[in-house]
Order: sequence, then C-alpha cells, then structure tokens
Amino acid sequence: MAIIGVKLDGDTIVSGGADGEIHVWESGDGSRRCWMRGHTGEVHAIELRGNRLVSASADTTVKVCKTSMPTRSS
Repeated sequence: MAIIGVKLDGDTIVSGGADGEIHVWESGDGSRRCWMRGHTGEVHAIELRGNRLVSASADTTVKVCKTSMPTRSS
C-alpha cells in the first residue's frame, strides 16, 4: 500500500493510499482497527473528527463514515 495521507488524532492514525483504501490504526500498539474500501481512485485527503471520517479521492467522490471507536477528541 502506498500511503498518500496520514492523519493523527489522539490514539488513532488514519492512512489513505493509492489503492483507494483507508486504514484506521491504534497508535499505541500499531494494530489496525478497521479498513474501508469505497474509492476507486487514489485517496487525496482524509480528515478525522471524533468518530467521523471524511475522505476525498481522485475518483471525484467524498465519503463520510463513522468509525466504530471514538477518539480522544470526540
């Protein structure tokens, strides 16, 4: 996975890549909380606010979803 963007928010790291996938990681131990597909193009931007994740892609779509685990800033 080529990482295009990384967002750190409290205990959570979010990465988006050229494959269109987004991964949510636990910063303390490096474990992956979840991963998401939905974009057919490279992820260009990611934003994490509380448990809401917004991503934008080269496929000209914006996706909004809720992560299952809230972060410190929620």
